[in-house]
Amino acid sequence: MRGHYLEGQTQTAIAARQGISGERVRQNISKALAALQREKKLQELTRELWGAKAYHSTGATAYRTRQGSNPELLLEWIERRQLWELEQAQKQDWLERELAKMRAEMIAEAWSGEVRHRKGSHVRYAPLHFWPSPL
Repeated sequence: MRGHYLEGQTQTAIAARQGISGERVRQNISKALAALQREKKLQELTRELWGAKAYHSTGATAYRTRQGSNPELLLEWIERRQLWELEQAQKQDWLERELAKMRAEMIAEAWSGEVRHRKGSHVRYAPLHFWPSPL
């Protein structure tokens, strides 16, 4: 198997070197591949690669239907995800700034001596001593 896949030798060259038939070399390679497929560590690695979508959509049909190879599509997805995360962070920052403004306005209103309360459809004012100090 090493000679065929790693060293690039043909099965007939391997058979001549080992003194066996070419069919026997093919059978040995087939048995070795089957044994590798049963190996637990290799199965874990295979699941990890498939889970990472490293080999999904790599064929010619997928390229024609999606107008891009899997690495290109994956990079586009990563860029879209990063942009979405940036937008979410900006929205969060904006919300935090608005909340800080509202708190500052409430504190300034409380220190002005009167605080507005809504009761029904009209606004009434309560004196400051009804409210605890914001500090």
